[in-house]
Amino acid sequence: MSTATPHKRLGIAVGFVWLLIALKVLYLAAESYYNAHLVDVATSLDADRDRFEALEAMGHRLSSIGLTLLAMPLFYLIGRRLARTQFQAMAAASLLALLSYHGLYAGLERLMEKIVELNQEKRYEAYYATALRYGMLAQSMGYTSFLPQERLGNLQTEDRVMLANIFLLTQLEPALVDRIVDEGRERFVDILILQHDRDAFDKEEVAFKAQVGRIAEAWNGYVDARAKINASFEGRADAATIQKAYDDFKRSLNERYAKYGEGVTRYERELNAELAKGDGRYDELKRYFRYRRYASAKRKYRESMLESFGYEVPPERWCAHGRCPDRGAVDSVIEQEVRKRFETRSRGLPPNLNKRAFFLHPKVKKEVIAELAKQGIRVRSDFNYSAAQFATAYKQMVKREFKRAVAKMQEGFEADTGIKRVRTDLDHDAFVALFTPQFKERFSKPRYTNAAITMAQQGDTSGFYEQIYRPQVHAKVMENVLYPRSTFENDPEAMRRGDDAIKMLFIPPFAIFLSLFAGLLNLASLLGMLYALALHGRRGRWVSASKLLIKTLLVALIVYLPYRVAMQEGVLERYPALSHDTPFLRYYRPLLAWLLVAERANYDLFYTGR
Repeated sequence: MSTATPHKRLGIAVGFVWLLIALKVLYLAAESYYNAHLVDVATSLDADRDRFEALEAMGHRLSSIGLTLLAMPLFYLIGRRLARTQFQAMAAASLLALLSYHGLYAGLERLMEKIVELNQEKRYEAYYATALRYGMLAQSMGYTSFLPQERLGNLQTEDRVMLANIFLLTQLEPALVDRIVDEGRERFVDILILQHDRDAFDKEEVAFKAQVGRIAEAWNGYVDARAKINASFEGRADAATIQKAYDDFKRSLNERYAKYGEGVTRYERELNAELAKGDGRYDELKRYFRYRRYASAKRKYRESMLESFGYEVPPERWCAHGRCPDRGAVDSVIEQEVRKRFETRSRGLPPNLNKRAFFLHPKVKKEVIAELAKQGIRVRSDFNYSAAQFATAYKQMVKREFKRAVAKMQEGFEADTGIKRVRTDLDHDAFVALFTPQFKERFSKPRYTNAAITMAQQGDTSGFYEQIYRPQVHAKVMENVLYPRSTFENDPEAMRRGDDAIKMLFIPPFAIFLSLFAGLLNLASLLGMLYALALHGRRGRWVSASKLLIKTLLVALIVYLPYRVAMQEGVLERYPALSHDTPFLRYYRPLLAWLLVAERANYDLFYTGR
C-alpha cells in the first residue's frame, strides 16, 4: 500500500492530467502540420520514393505517439496499482508508454510491409497509377471520371486528397489501367521521362542552354571585335589619308635636307675659320719641327692637335715637297680634317650635294627606306619618292595591319571556342553553324544536330525536349520504362519499381487516415480531460457517467459529423469513377467521404491558422 494520502494522490493525478493535456496540444499541433504537409507532398511533382519513405517514418512516429497518449491514463492507473509510491507509478507509466510507442511503431512498419506484399500482383497497376498522378500534377494528363484535366490547374483540398488516394484506380475494373496506358501511351512516355529520368533531362537541358548561351556570348564578342577592327581601319587607306601621309613624308624629307644644308653651312663656316688661322698654324708648326726633339715641344703639339682636331694628327702630314711644314700641306690638312668632321656628322655624306643628289645618295635613300619600314611602310630599293610608289606601299601596310588585327581576333576566338581562323564576314546564322561539330559530339544523329543549330540560330531553346531529348530517349523509355504487364512478374528492376510504386500509392492514404484518426481521437480525449477538470472535486455517480457520456458523444461526433457533411454536400459525386460497384469500394466509399471532409477541415485550418 502507498503511504501517500488520498489528497496527495489526487493532487498528483491532477498534475498528471495537466501534463497529458500539454503533451496532447503539442502532439495535435505536430499532427496537424504533418497531415497538411503530407497532402502537399503527395500532390507535388518533386515527390519521390525517398520523400515518401521519410514521411512514412515521420507519420508512424506521430501516430505511435498519438495512440500512446490515448493509452496514458490506463498506463498511469496500472502504475498506481502496481507501485508503492507516486514516483514509482509515474516511472511504470513512462516505461509502459515507451514500450507502447516502440511496439506501435514496429507494428505500423510491419503493416506497411504487409500491404506491399498483399498488393504485389498489382505492381503494374500501381506503377502506371503513380505515373498518371504525376501526369495529372504536371497537367499533361487527366482522367475524366476521376479528376478531369480542366480541374488540375486549380486543385481543391478534396482533389488533393483524391490524388493521394489514386490507388483506387488499382481497385476498379481490371482492364482500366490497360486502357489508360494504351490510350495515353505517348503521354506516358513524357510522364515517365520526367518521373524517372528527370535528373538526366535537367542536366542535358541545362548543358544545352549553357552551350547556346555561350554561342550567343561568342557572337556578341565576335560582332564587337569585328566592329572595333572595322572602326580602327575605317578610312585608313582612302586617297585623302594616303595623301596626308605622303605630304607628311615629303615634309620630313624637306626637313632632312634642310638639316643637311645647315650642316653644310656649318662646315663652310668652320673651314673658313680654320683656313683663316692657316698662317698662325704654319708658324706654330715651324716651331714644333725646329724643337721636336724636346719633350715640351711634343707636348704642346699634342695639346694643340687635340684642341683643334680631337686627335694627334701625324706630324708628317704637314710636310710636302721635302719641307716640314709646307704651307700648301697645312691648308690641305685643315680642309681634310674639317671635312672629316662634317662627314662624321652627316654620316658620310659629302658637303656638295644638291637636293636631287642628296635624296638619290645611297646612304640617304637607305635611311629613308629604313625609317619608312619602321612605320610599317615597306618600299622597294628602287623607291623614287613618287606618290604612286608611296601609296602602294602604304596600302600594303594597312592591309598587313588589318590581317594582324584579324589574326589576333582569330587567336582569341580560337582560345575561347576552339574554332580556328574564323572569317570576319559571317552573318549570325553562318556564325552559329561554325559550332556544328560541337553539337555533333553531343547528339547522336544529324537531325538532332540540325535542330540544335536552328534553336541556337533563333535563340529559343524551348523546343529542346520535343525536338531533341524526347526523340533521343523515346526508344529507351519504351523498352526500359514503359513496361508491359508481364515484365512486372520476372524483371527485377520492374519489380523493384513496382514495389516502390505500391508504397507511393498506399503510404499517403494510409498515413492521412491514421494521422486524422489518431489526431481526432486525441482531440476528443483532450476535450474530455478539460471537462473532467471542470468537474474536479465534485462527487456522485452522475459525475462519472457524464464524463463517459461526453467522451462517447465526442467520439461519435468526430466519426459522424464529417460523414454527415460529406453526404449533404455530395463530395463523392464530383468523382464518377467512385460509382463503380466493387466490393472494396462499397466499404471504402463511406471512409473516403469522411476522409475528404475531415482532411479539408484540417488542411484549411492549418493554412488559415498559419
